[in-house]
Amino acid sequence: MKRMTRLTYILAALAMVMMTTIPAQAEFKGTLQRDQDWLLEINNESPDSTTATVYYLGKNLEVIEILTVSAAETIQQTIPKPGRGVRRAIVEVDPTFNPNGNYGAIVRVVQGAPNFTSRCISTREGDTFRLVFDVV
Repeated sequence: MKRMTRLTYILAALAMVMMTTIPAQAEFKGTLQRDQDWLLEINNESPDSTTATVYYLGKNLEVIEILTVSAAETIQQTIPKPGRGVRRAIVEVDPTFNPNGNYGAIVRVVQGAPNFTSRCISTREGDTFRLVFDVV
């Protein structure tokens, strides 16, 4: 009986810790070819800067590009091909906090014919968006 009570307390404490964290906002977007470069376009609609970081995940997490997009600016950046050993490509976007939800960042990834678009609007302080691609 004593063990059951202790287990209940541990599970309740664990549930409270899990409920207080901000959930990850990762979105699977599709696949990219490992032998082709791809284009990352970011349209920042907000009055402040937005940042984006591109990672390749293989045996290690490798930072490929860190981009800062000024207010009301659109940039296009060619990202080098992932190459061998890379399983995932991740684009992490940190848009400006916007409690009203009326502006954000539009992110577009283009590699050949596939075109992946996502609108990232930060309605809570610290929102981060992750666009995840399988690399084949």
